[in-house]
Amino acid sequence: MERLIENVKAMDGMWATTLGDIAAHAQRVCTEPFVHTRFEVPTFPDVQIRRTSPAPETVRSER
Repeated sequence: MERLIENVKAMDGMWATTLGDIAAHAQRVCTEPFVHTRFEVPTFPDVQIRRTSPAPETVRSER
């Protein structure tokens, strides 16, 4: 496990840190909520991918 962590840390552009650091960073930089489109990917044989846009009432600011 230590070798895996060291390999990840050595990758250019990779950010390996604690969840606490990630939460603090997100709180500083995420000032507006963003809701992603949901993609439902069913299993074979029903292979039609369905895209669902978020309902406008679910996009709201907590601040």
